[in-house]
Formats: sequence, C-alpha cells, structure tokens
Amino acid sequence: MSSFPHVNARSLRTLPVVLFLGCNCANAESQIQSPDGRLSLTWELKDHGLTYQVDRDDETFVSESRTGLRWGPKTVKWDSLDAKIETEKATWEPVWGKNKSILDHYQQASVSLGSENPADPKLTVIFRIYDEGFALRYQIEQGDHSSPLVILEDLTEFNFSQSGTAWSYNGEAPNVGPEPLNQIETTRRLPMTIQFDEESFATIAEAHLDDFSWMDLRPQEATNSFQVGIEKSSVKLPFASPWRAMLIADTAGGLVDANLLENLNPPCAIEDPSWVKPGLTFWDWRTWGYVAPDGFEYGLDMASWKRFIDFASAKEVPYLLLDANWYGPEFDPEMDPKVSRDHLLKQLPSGEIVRSPAPPNWDEAIDVPALIKYGQERGVGIFLYINDKARINYDFEETLATYQAWGAAGIKYGFMTGTNRQGKVNKTNEIIRLCAKYKLMCNFHDGPIPPNGDYRTWPNCTTREYCHAQADAKRSFTPSTFNTSIFVNMVVGPIDMNNGMFALEGAEKDRPRVFEAIPSTIVGECARILATFSGQSIVLDAPESFGAHPELFSYLSAQKQPWQDSTTIAGEIGNYIVMRRTAADGTILLAATTNEEPRELVVPLDFLGAQPMEALIIQDGEDASYLKNQESYETEVRPVRSGESLTLKLAAGGGACVLFRSPSKELGSSR
Repeated sequence: MSSFPHVNARSLRTLPVVLFLGCNCANAESQIQSPDGRLSLTWELKDHGLTYQVDRDDETFVSESRTGLRWGPKTVKWDSLDAKIETEKATWEPVWGKNKSILDHYQQASVSLGSENPADPKLTVIFRIYDEGFALRYQIEQGDHSSPLVILEDLTEFNFSQSGTAWSYNGEAPNVGPEPLNQIETTRRLPMTIQFDEESFATIAEAHLDDFSWMDLRPQEATNSFQVGIEKSSVKLPFASPWRAMLIADTAGGLVDANLLENLNPPCAIEDPSWVKPGLTFWDWRTWGYVAPDGFEYGLDMASWKRFIDFASAKEVPYLLLDANWYGPEFDPEMDPKVSRDHLLKQLPSGEIVRSPAPPNWDEAIDVPALIKYGQERGVGIFLYINDKARINYDFEETLATYQAWGAAGIKYGFMTGTNRQGKVNKTNEIIRLCAKYKLMCNFHDGPIPPNGDYRTWPNCTTREYCHAQADAKRSFTPSTFNTSIFVNMVVGPIDMNNGMFALEGAEKDRPRVFEAIPSTIVGECARILATFSGQSIVLDAPESFGAHPELFSYLSAQKQPWQDSTTIAGEIGNYIVMRRTAADGTILLAATTNEEPRELVVPLDFLGAQPMEALIIQDGEDASYLKNQESYETEVRPVRSGESLTLKLAAGGGACVLFRSPSKELGSSR
C-alpha cells in the first residue's frame, strides 16, 4: 500500500528545509521554481478546483490545467487552501542505475484543500519541481470518511500551450507515432514523448506506482490537451497516489539521462541489497534447434546449458537465463515449477514441447540444482523462468524458497494475468517483494506494468519487456523502432529489448526460435545492447556465434555493471542515438545506432580524461546494411585523447562501437 512521502534516509547530504505558509484565501495563488530557475509552477483555487500552470524560460509550457480526484457521484467543491513550500537537496547512491550517484534537488509545495462539508476527505495536492521537470500527486487523509475509498476518476490535465509531434508506448508492437499532438483522437498509453521544437522535449510518465491503477492519456478533441485516465481503484485511507510526472529537456537525450522518476520513488527497501548484481545475461531461447559447426544441436538439456555456462565463465559473463519449458510445457497447469530431475524435454518439428520420464540414472536428465551448482563453481548465476499458471497452481512462496535453496540468481516472470489494473499492479509488486525476501532478482515479460522508477526502491527488479522486443511474437522490429523506443519506452526505466544476435544472415532459416529475419547489422546489435538501459542485458545467440567474433564480443563482455555514469551524447527520435557509459571497472564504452538510413556521425571526445587512451573502433563494413552483408565489419585500434573527435560511419540499420582503455590494457587487434 502507498504511504506518504518521507525523508530520504539514504541521502548523503541534505540542506535545511525552508517552509513558507500560504494563505487561506479562495483565490490564493503561489509559485515554486526549479533550482536552475528555468521552470516555474503556479497554482490557483479557481471555480472550486485547484489548477496549475508551468512556465519554461518565462514562456507558458503547460497552460492552466486542473487537478483532483473524484470518489463520489460529484466532484468535491473546494473553497480554501493552505500551502507549505519546502526545498530539498540531497545526493544518493542507487544499488545500480545509469549513474553511480544521483542528485535529488527540488522545490515542493503541499497544497491542502478544504471544503464546507467536514465529512469530505481532506485532499492535499503535492507539486514538486526539478531542473528535469515536474510532478504532482494526491494525498487523502481519512477525516470523518470511512475507508476504503473508491477513486473513480483522475481529473489531472496536461494542457500544452503549443502543438508538437508525439510518440507513445504501444505494447509489444512499434510505438504509435510520429503524430501531431493536436490530432490524437484515441487514448494513448504511457509513456508519451513529445517534441515541440529543436530545443524543447517532454515525456509524460508516472512514478511510485503502488496499490493503484496505472494511468494513460485521454485526448480532448482537436486540442493539445489530455486528461489522465485510470480504472477505478479502491484505496485505504490515508492514501498517497502515484506521481503524475513530466520530464522536460532541451534534447531528446536529456529525457533519456534524467533521474526524475527515480527521485520520486522511496529509497531502497532492501536492508542489504549486496546480492543484487546487474549484468550481461545469456539466453537459451533463440538457440533451441541450432546446430553448431561441430555438429552439436542445442536443446532443452543439461549439455546445452553447460556449454553456455562454460563459455560464460571463460568470458566473465555473469548469468544464464533458462526460459520457458525447463520444468515442462509452460501452459500445462500440471507442470510443477519445482521439478528438478524427473524428466526429459524434446522439441517436436512443429515447435511443441513434450516431456517424458527420464530413464533411471540417466546423467543428462534435467537436474536444475546440479546445473546451478555447476554454474556457481564457475561464477555464473542462473535465472529460471516461471509464469502465472505455475504461480497460481502451486504455492508461489514455496517455489521461490526452493529456488533460493537451489542457489538460483533470479526469475523471469511471464504471461501475468489480471482482472484489473490495480490488481495487476499489486500482483507485480507482491512478486517483486517476495523475490526480495528470497534474494532473487526478477525480469518481467509479456505485458508488464509500466516501469516507473521503482527499481530505486526494489533494485532486484532488473528489467521489463515494456517494449517491442526483437524477434518476438514471430516478428522483428525495424531499426526505426529501436531508435524510437530508446526515447520513449526507455525514458521511464530499464527495458528488455533482447538484442545481441551475431548470426544474422539466415538465422530465421537455421534457428527454429528465430521466426523472422532480424533487421540489423552485427555491429548494430552490439551497439544496441549498450544503448539500452537494463539491469539485465539479455543477449540471444549461441556461444559459437559469439566466439567467432572475438573483437565484438570483447566489447560486449566489457559492459560490466553497475554503470558509473551514462550520457546520451546525441540523438534524434526514430533516427539515431549516440550513448556513452562508464563500466564498473572504469572502462569507457560508446555506442551509436541508426535507423534505415546510413549515417556519418562526428563524436567529440571531450569526455576523456587528461591521459591518452587507446580506442578499439568497430564499424560496419563498406558493403554492410541491415538487408545484406549484415555481418560485415571493420576494426581499428588507435590512440585518442580529449579534444579530438571520432568520425563514425554507420551502415543502414547498423551501428558503431568504441571501447576506450588505457594503453596498458589489451584491446585486441585490427581486422
């Protein structure tokens, strides 16, 4: 259940709070400002409702918009207010994230509303403003009203002062957009990213989503205005709603780099999260049925998984994910997710998975505890798939306790059902909290609830398939889809796009679980992994494919989390992105990706320190594209220093990868 905001107990430095009391007037108006002074938010009690307005650089950005919640047949008429303003500045360290430390600096106004009827619940609207944007939420005190209270409607509006171009989340399909903001006619799911001009971008999102419906946006006809849409939710009083948030930046990359949503969530709730370790993860799903050059055929068996583990151990890749069917056909209600050694699995030519009893003393029968031990001895953790049917039909907490006893690193959760939004939110959060109880990380797939900065509170929730994942649902996304999702879906939190295929030419023919050709280049695949923010970077090829390209794989394996810092150097929604990250060991990595158009990008190296560096530069070959010669690439190792620039050439649908290290470290050889 949601709770009222509290002081950041994990803050490293906090300035004194300054309080100002507002007046009790019917037409009271006041203001808060972002620390840099560029954003200001004013509010006013008008026509028995509270409205707000946001200005940016002294020009109206969000024009007068209403706030409020409706919990009865009529909206409460408010006739008085009190305002308390406070300022906080603190720095905190996430367990993992885009940066090693995060600044939490804002001004906040708590505007308490009163009505003539003492039986009405007391409503407080909290406005909070940062350099990165603003947010608002609602608190309801119990007063004389009984609990629970059914919230029927969210009255929050976002009335933009001008039109723009919008892109929106669209489930496991390409994003909706680009579309003119003032021509949107149907409800859009969040997040929605909007470009107003060359130096004005915004993303509408929500944060601290708990025990309440998630929100969407309902357009007002032929305007630039939207009202928050929710399903009715039953809440216990006192209650604090999720935050309704808007990130605002001069560039699309500024939205990607922002930490506003994380700052709006409570501190880490896990007392000792030292067991939560993000990192690169091999995935068995796309290799089933693949025949390696030495004749070995990958399947659902111990030999295949041990191949993955042996390669992962040699290359310092920390995880392997066993996907669906390891305990039997995943949608069969009789499949016990705690089964460890009583069966064999076979994939028929039709793709159907069948389970059969294992002969006595057969060494290669599935033995997951033994496999996990095998991985632990080699420094490789195992994630185990489980879906809703197994959770419903078997004691879920007992299952998690079993996985902990086996030594599993975490779970991948698939196909969650839900009768309503609030119920699915609560089920998700319960799974995350139970996983934390049993020291398991978790990755949600198949229509998860929106990321909302909650990995700050529960860092064991490493990623979500809140996107159109590559080669999923028997289709592949386009290069434009990737370069759109980065600036839309990923703005709200870590996402799992399943990149990292090396064997691109003909994979759909010789890999039964790669259903469509993947429109990318091999360099683009590596670059997409770095560009995507995720606590688990899932890569989907076989060890033999990775081993055939040691220079490229050295770039992948250098992506050691947690990230020390991340910066989007450049990018345009739907077109391209240039991302830089510093790994846990200080290694600096850079990635560039492009849409269906070839592109040449000049990247200043101002982020390098005073000392000279060596750069391993991997680029698409002259004849490469996402349609042909997908595996053609060139490498170069050369000295670089701050003040210089790199010119990167990206093939259509491709990318570029650069690994920076001190000259004393081995980078590989030219090819």
